[in-house]
Amino acid sequence: VLEGNTTWNGGLLVQGTVKGTIKVTGGPLVLMDTGVIAGSILCLGDVFLFGTIEHAGEYKMSKVESSGIAFLAETLRAEADISAARLRFFDGAQVN
Repeated sequence: VLEGNTTWNGGLLVQGTVKGTIKVTGGPLVLMDTGVIAGSILCLGDVFLFGTIEHAGEYKMSKVESSGIAFLAETLRAEADISAARLRFFDGAQVN
């Protein structure tokens, strides 16, 4: 589990659990189907969401912001507010 406020340059591939505030520049954010994110995510690029986005805390939704395209895959399970320049939903993606 990685927790805290982090900034990543060159993109980020998440296969485990990340909690906190995340900023990604210079590449995409890829949340693999085994990955879990909880918190506030800002990506200055595209996001590929295959995994799970949990609540950021009690009574607080997680938030994902992308300046590019957000691809919401059929395996995505999200309890989050997701905003992007463009959204691509695939059959089966679940966002609450």
